[in-house]
Amino acid sequence: MKHGRAGLDPGFDVDWSPVLWGAIPGAFTGVFIMLAGIEPIVLVLAGAVAGTVAGVRSDFYAQISLNGLVAATIAFLCAVPLIVDRQARIIGAELPMLAFQDVLFFAISRSLFEVVIYGPIAAVLGYLAATAVEVIRLRRKAAAD
Repeated sequence: MKHGRAGLDPGFDVDWSPVLWGAIPGAFTGVFIMLAGIEPIVLVLAGAVAGTVAGVRSDFYAQISLNGLVAATIAFLCAVPLIVDRQARIIGAELPMLAFQDVLFFAISRSLFEVVIYGPIAAVLGYLAATAVEVIRLRRKAAAD
């Protein structure tokens, strides 16, 4: 710091306890969805679950929406290996003459599409779910005052 001025100190202010509290049920929801054989688009609901739980577990003056976003992202990333496994099973059934390396390459390539599309949607739904929790919490506090 020169001349006594305070510089800009950007940060990523996340409370990890509520984030992990939200990511765990979100991850369980995502794993259940993938193991039940449901389409991966439903994984965005796991992001909403993670964001809601992270929002409920966050402190009143914390950045609740950001906690929901990070929790939803972590929960979605826990289901990525199952997305690849699902694609590998589909490709292996469609083209049984391919070698394992080819099946794995095509499975990763096809699952990358699902991760790129559904991951941000799940993160945004986690953000919106945590924001809804924050709005409900603020309205309840205002009604109580």
